Amino acid sequence: MELPTLNLSETPIRHEDSPLSLSAKFLDGLADIMAPTNCRHGDHYLVLSIGSRSGLVERLLADTLKARTPPGNEPRITVEGVQVETELANAPNKYLPEAALSKIPSASDVTPRLQDPDVSALMFVYPHHPDIVSQHIKGIVEAGLNIGTVVWLGPSDDWVNYEPCFAGYYGWKHVLEVYPGEKVGLDKSETLAVWQK
Repeated sequence: MELPTLNLSETPIRHEDSPLSLSAKFLDGLADIMAPTNCRHGDHYLVLSIGSRSGLVERLLADTLKARTPPGNEPRITVEGVQVETELANAPNKYLPEAALSKIPSASDVTPRLQDPDVSALMFVYPHHPDIVSQHIKGIVEAGLNIGTVVWLGPSDDWVNYEPCFAGYYGWKHVLEVYPGEKVGLDKSETLAVWQK
């Protein structure tokens, strides 16, 4: 579970264990997005990455968030992966500890972890099907969960298939912002979408 040496800079690079391009600029920006506003000492916040694959992006995000929190100055923000069992053969976990993993049977299932009161954000990195996003968004809205942020990361060409997952919920106290990859430290062929309170 040791991280590869990546030498991240402002310029995005590719790594075999991540479909998403990676850069220091991107990880810093993602950490800014995932850190809840109004954090209090002693609070625990949980980011769930649905469909986490190798866990590289999640582990890099967790390490970035941890490095920003001085010892004794919690709130504590942790990142956990939720693996889709039907996709495990193609992308087994390599970087997240077992304690930071859970599973769902398929892309049409919603993780029971969604109900955890510590969950403050969800992240989808190159999801394979819109169902996994729409089912989780629907779960948040219908249960009135206090999840303040949902991030979608993927190919710009795929965004047209995923935008409808968010479209029916614009009025539900959330704002959807979409950023081209080059603006946020990703490859120009990628997009970052943030649905946030």
